[in-house]
Amino acid sequence: MVNDLVNDWRLRAKFVDDLTLLEVIPRNSPSVMCHIVSDVQEFASNNNMQLNPKKCKEMRVSFLHYNSCELQPIASGGIYIEEVTSFKLLGVYISNDLSWAVHCEYVVKKANRRLYAIRHLKKCRVSPVDLVCIYCSLVRSILEYACVVFANLPKYLSHDLERVQKRALAIIFPSLPYASALAKAGIPTLEERRDVACAKFVSKITPGNPLHPLIHSRIIRPSSRYNLRPKAHTPMATKTDRFGGLVSVKYAPALIS
Repeated sequence: MVNDLVNDWRLRAKFVDDLTLLEVIPRNSPSVMCHIVSDVQEFASNNNMQLNPKKCKEMRVSFLHYNSCELQPIASGGIYIEEVTSFKLLGVYISNDLSWAVHCEYVVKKANRRLYAIRHLKKCRVSPVDLVCIYCSLVRSILEYACVVFANLPKYLSHDLERVQKRALAIIFPSLPYASALAKAGIPTLEERRDVACAKFVSKITPGNPLHPLIHSRIIRPSSRYNLRPKAHTPMATKTDRFGGLVSVKYAPALIS
């Protein structure tokens, strides 16, 4: 019933009945989001529906140090729409600083609460094989939900997610270090799984997919198959005698592929 909203303006995204309005505002230019919201409100009235402003959120992404145009608050039905620094879209938190700190914090807290079940099952002497299966189903599924979106995480956020898996394996295999516990459980690290999932997702993007031009515009292709730099000579090995004195230095041409 709301498919026409997406057809009228291209900067609208919809999943079932969840509608997201997007606007790119040029530098020092006014916003037209108020008029777009009014069009949505009018569409809802004409189709015997009602827009709930209390459930609507506004988030502004801007890194400008100076902007001469003051953005006006958005109102619908006499109620101002709340402006937030982050909001949850289809289970993923998006922040106005375009970082994944809020989402990772939410995911880590939610996953840590489910480790309670693994601890109690461990006390009930459930086998490690079953505990690993329960962890993958109940805990790891939370850590990897929509992981293709945030696959390229900073190291500190990647470590925060990895700590949850370390805690889970420490419960299942208390006497083993993390690397040995991974081998014993037969599972890779979360970072490795995100890389594989991202590569698999990109490989399935066909030319007819709307994401195809965006993804392939980010691929860096070499301009030439050959490296035309002059061959350099670099030290290959240095031998010293038993007293630390320099004996000989061997050089080999650098390999160029």
